[in-house]
Amino acid sequence: MDDRMRIEKHSSRRTAILVTSFLGACSIDQSGIGSQTGTPCFHAARQRITHGHLAKPDVDLYFEFHGQGPPLIALHGDVDHRLFHPVFDRLAEFATVLYYDRRGFGATRLRGKSAQDPRSPSIDIADLEAIADHFHWASVTLLAYSGGGPLGLEFALRRPERVRALVLLSTYGDEGRRVEIAQLRVGDILKDKVREAALAKLELEPPASAVARAIAEFEVLPHVHHRLPIPASTVRGWLEHDCLRPPGEAGAAHRSQWQRIACFGDRLRELQCPTLILCGACDAITPIELSREMAASITGSTLVEMQESGHLAFAEEADRFIEEVRRFIASDPPRPGS
Repeated sequence: MDDRMRIEKHSSRRTAILVTSFLGACSIDQSGIGSQTGTPCFHAARQRITHGHLAKPDVDLYFEFHGQGPPLIALHGDVDHRLFHPVFDRLAEFATVLYYDRRGFGATRLRGKSAQDPRSPSIDIADLEAIADHFHWASVTLLAYSGGGPLGLEFALRRPERVRALVLLSTYGDEGRRVEIAQLRVGDILKDKVREAALAKLELEPPASAVARAIAEFEVLPHVHHRLPIPASTVRGWLEHDCLRPPGEAGAAHRSQWQRIACFGDRLRELQCPTLILCGACDAITPIELSREMAASITGSTLVEMQESGHLAFAEEADRFIEEVRRFIASDPPRPGS
């Protein structure tokens, strides 16, 4: 088989596999890279960020916090909180930033039956409230990214008194519509001829290590997750420490539960907190149309479109992202209708 035939065979197979996987989660294939699930966060230890576990009857929720200022809890999506390092650490310049790993992700430890059973989204709501209670925070700003968006929205609707403000980052309020649009966008990217040729060349001349290969594939543009280059040090930190692996069985079960109910519709009009919506205009995973629709439904919300970015807009345009969140928190926006 000559190189051209091998490239075409590789490209077709890869596209068929990845169209499905990218629609299900914001995760990267890291086959061959050792898992570190259940271990403390590498970044927290290195940067001396305070970290620990909040013990509940059936789970130990891993958390980290640092900074000074009003409390901000960051909610991850289909990969654990480590994706937020190092960019979100800059939020600690003006807020007390807390990350935690949801059930089935990262260093959070499930015990007994909870390690196998899918759980109602109400469990995630209770976990988030327990985290806020643990730090004696009466109300917080929630920053919900990607698949963490439905949790942020649901919490703000069920516990409006606990949410001072809401930041919705590259996320959605309607899973069915997300898949409908994303299927086309993701398919177009994965069939891009320049991308296919670059990935096929890596297949024929693979880097020496699994990490090096993952980094090389991540840097090929156009990429499903990003449109702009991301600093090499950030990408290496994510991939060397296995931050982008798809969730295990328990995490996937939680994800499917949220996807099943993530159709907020007219409920978005009931939100009572100031809301900032940020999204990359080139996002294929949570397309910009979804953010525009949420902005049209959420009273008094502010929509910021980051014109050159994809799904990892916070890392692609990090300075812009930090400044938009800083301005939103500093403005102390009034609650809608007040």
